[in-house]
Amino acid sequence: MDADLIVLGAHGELRFRDALFGTTGTHVVRHSDRPVLIVQNDACELYSKVMLAIDDVRSARPILEVALDVAPTSEVFAVHAFYPTLRTTLGGETARQELSQEAELEQFLTDAGADRAARKFTANKHAIVETGEELRVVMDQAQQLKPDLIAMGTRRRATYLGSHAVDTLFWFQKDILVVPERTGLPPSTS
Repeated sequence: MDADLIVLGAHGELRFRDALFGTTGTHVVRHSDRPVLIVQNDACELYSKVMLAIDDVRSARPILEVALDVAPTSEVFAVHAFYPTLRTTLGGETARQELSQEAELEQFLTDAGADRAARKFTANKHAIVETGEELRVVMDQAQQLKPDLIAMGTRRRATYLGSHAVDTLFWFQKDILVVPERTGLPPSTS
């Protein structure tokens, strides 16, 4: 079908079998070269708050583009987990590097908003950089922000362990948008 987006529903109950073997959603997320939207809530309600889980600002553009296609008027919170190196920590540079990454993330959101001016991207944008392990930061921020949708990337790993996107399917009770690292899709023009 050459679809731009795969949309799946979730049954909402984690069964023992799902934990061992995965679900249809986890399989599709791991293997799809297209963005996947897992819908767990009322499909008729518009998204008001979207959280982007960004592990690298340089590769965040496809995640933001697809998220804005799915939720164009939502308030956007870009969350980046910053894990300082030992050298950074010992050198006392953690706070300065965190501020630098936050400025880079804010600039990314500003530039993306300017690029989408024709599409009336007027949503409020927020950059959040927090020190810590990626999945823990995403979980903590999701608990605080209470987004309707989490959008994140994946490297389409076929293994069971090591995928934050698949892990998120098991704990986040709202909708999840997963964008493969290389979608093979041309940039959106609509």
